[in-house]
Amino acid sequence: HRKFFTILALAALCAFAALPGAAAAAYDYSYVRVVRLSLVEGDVQVARPDQQGWETAVVNLPIQQGYTVATNSGRAEIEFESGATARLAENSTLEFTELAQADGNRITRLTLTQGTATFYANLASQDSFVVSTTDLKASILSNARFRMDVTASIAAVNVLKGEVQVDSRA
Repeated sequence: HRKFFTILALAALCAFAALPGAAAAAYDYSYVRVVRLSLVEGDVQVARPDQQGWETAVVNLPIQQGYTVATNSGRAEIEFESGATARLAENSTLEFTELAQADGNRITRLTLTQGTATFYANLASQDSFVVSTTDLKASILSNARFRMDVTASIAAVNVLKGEVQVDSRA
């Protein structure tokens, strides 16, 4: 009987080790997130990292990491799967620098290169939502809404609700 229990114990240990557990979760990093363009008004363009040039944006267009959305004489809203939103005013350009998931937590890194955008997020657990410019980096800490303005000479952040950590890159 001892040999049987030893074999059974070894089999159980092997089966347990093969299951995705805490050790495997430490390496759970994915770029499978896709968000959507929920509003398009006027002239809005999208650039994809695997294609040259710009294409006309349409409502419900899936946006992935590496995409850029530009509003010329238009406006756009991007809706994230968590309910977060990014609203772009006219003459604004937003790059989707990183849309990833690590250990079940969403990582959102955006770059506003020009114009005006308003961001809202109500983060869960260890989610990360960061918007950068050439001069500033704004991070939502939990539940917040803020506006960011970027021109050739300045970058400014106006917190409308909640807490936003702003760091200078200078």
